[in-house]
Amino acid sequence: MHGRRENLRMAQGRFYDRKVWKELRQQILRRDGYQCVRCHCYVGGKNMARVDHIEPLTIAPSRALDPGNLRTLCAACDNRAHSEKTLHLPYRVDRMVHGNNELGFPNDASHPWNTAGLGST
Repeated sequence: MHGRRENLRMAQGRFYDRKVWKELRQQILRRDGYQCVRCHCYVGGKNMARVDHIEPLTIAPSRALDPGNLRTLCAACDNRAHSEKTLHLPYRVDRMVHGNNELGFPNDASHPWNTAGLGST
């Protein structure tokens, strides 16, 4: 199993280096206004944005270049969306709480803005 996982990482690495991916990634960032679709923070700076596959490549490889399967996330939201990475699970665990309160703060109590005491949940 370990060898298969390593082969998958290598294949995904080549995918993300392809010109077609890089162009689509820029298109998705523009579509989403260079904002995280979850917390709406600006991600237009260098290395700030993550373009995430909603259905992962491992589950839906046919949707790899489907704009409807892609979303812009900040690093914090991407890390929370992929908790399977830290849990070493073979499947995706997407634990996002969407939306914001009347003051514009994220509804997710674990969002950095709320844990820093900035929001009111």
